[in-house]
Formats: sequence, C-alpha cells, structure tokens
Amino acid sequence: MKRKKNGRTRWRSIPFNHPSTFDNIAMGTDLKSKVKSDLESFLKGKQYYSRLGRVWKQSYLLYGPPGTGKSSFVAAMAKFLDYKFADSCVEASHQCSAD
Repeated sequence: MKRKKNGRTRWRSIPFNHPSTFDNIAMGTDLKSKVKSDLESFLKGKQYYSRLGRVWKQSYLLYGPPGTGKSSFVAAMAKFLDYKFADSCVEASHQCSAD
C-alpha cells in the first residue's frame, strides 16, 4: 500500500515488486526450511486459534544494523504467504522514498 496526499491522507494498493524470495535470500538452508515450515503451520492453525478465542497472528523479532536483510526477509515471507505488504515510513521530516 502507498500513502497518497490530496488534501487528505489516502491509501491505495500498488504492486509489490520486491525481488526477495526464499530462493534468493542469504540464509542457511536448515533455517529457511524451519521458517517456511513455521509459516505453513501458522496458516493451517487459523481455526485452532479461533476455537481458543485467541488472535490469529504470528510475530518475528528481527534486529540488526541497516543493510543486513531484515526487510528482504519480511518481503520473502510476504511473497511465500502471498500476503499483501504495507511499507511505511515514520520520519520527522515526513519525506520518505516511494521505494
């Protein structure tokens, strides 16, 4: 989704063209398999969460200096799950690139 200003703040969908996939990110093969398996299990568990009265969500804590692949990892997960991806920017200047 992309933020658009025309007197008001509006959101609209844009194509997600990030090149990262689980096939091309730098990550150990075993870890990739574990993450993909975890994501697949999570997708299959929606009814289980509902029966328990819990919110169906999954979280990963990513940390590290800029340029270490955190955003690429998130993009690969989004593509793997065929999820929509929202890229946001929170800066004091309010001038963020539309990458």
